[in-house]
Amino acid sequence: MPEHDGSTADAPPEASRCLNCGARLPGRFCARCGQRADPPTDTVAFLAEWFEELVGLDGRLWRTLGLVLFRPGRLTVEVLAGRRARYVGTARLYLGTSVVSFLVFKLLAALPRLRAVVAGTAGDPDVVAFDLRDLPGTELPPDAAPWWRALAGVAADHAAQVRDDPWSLLDAFLEVLPPILVLTLPLAAAVVAVAFAGRRRTYLEHLVATVHVETAAMAWTGLAASVVTLARLVPAAEPVAQLLVPVVVFAWPVYLVVAFRRVYGGPWWSVVLRSAVVAAGWWFLSGVAALFAGAIGFLLL
Repeated sequence: MPEHDGSTADAPPEASRCLNCGARLPGRFCARCGQRADPPTDTVAFLAEWFEELVGLDGRLWRTLGLVLFRPGRLTVEVLAGRRARYVGTARLYLGTSVVSFLVFKLLAALPRLRAVVAGTAGDPDVVAFDLRDLPGTELPPDAAPWWRALAGVAADHAAQVRDDPWSLLDAFLEVLPPILVLTLPLAAAVVAVAFAGRRRTYLEHLVATVHVETAAMAWTGLAASVVTLARLVPAAEPVAQLLVPVVVFAWPVYLVVAFRRVYGGPWWSVVLRSAVVAAGWWFLSGVAALFAGAIGFLLL
């Protein structure tokens, strides 16, 4: 028998070990860190892997969206039961939906301005939807504090900017609103926790349910807004808009009740009453968030 010289000849070849953590590779993915065993070796393979991760060609994205949009509460039940690997993560799902939705909203807000430029009527008050040209001015008392005078000066400058370009306020509002909505998520989950007290759920579980429901709300709102805007540009799409918008508006309370019934259980009449409490609390939080977003957006112009 040949003498062992202490080399690594008997070790598994490099290809059978993960390049990231060095663990043995049982298959296409590392069991320890999850990295793929076959990294892309050319530009085409790299772009294919990037596109697969982006749109979820492995099925997770479409499986997740299908549950969120069409099976209220089902994704929450799956996640709380520990079946998470087959779906997009809760935080990633919410943030991704928020980014896409508000990008759509900004594009939709820009379409009327683009039409005005093409038609040669840019700046016409009849074309601009948010005309603040009659914004009243305010007079400060002579003994006003210096900080109040400075704030009033900034407000006056920004009011003049809004009068010249009313759409700038909407742009600022849409930029500020998403992070404010994220900050309201813990409060929205607290509303759910109060409404469904006694159901033996932790606050984290209430938060997961809240995020999933609000993700669906953003997605359906973005879809309805897109169809309405398309109907304004393409008259042939008007019947679709007239059908979709009422469906979204009236189906949303049903979605909320079904989702909470599936997650928390209980008799239907109890879930309906509790869902009404949640809806009222969320409407209040949304109104406060919109006011803050408008005020902060105005100051940041």
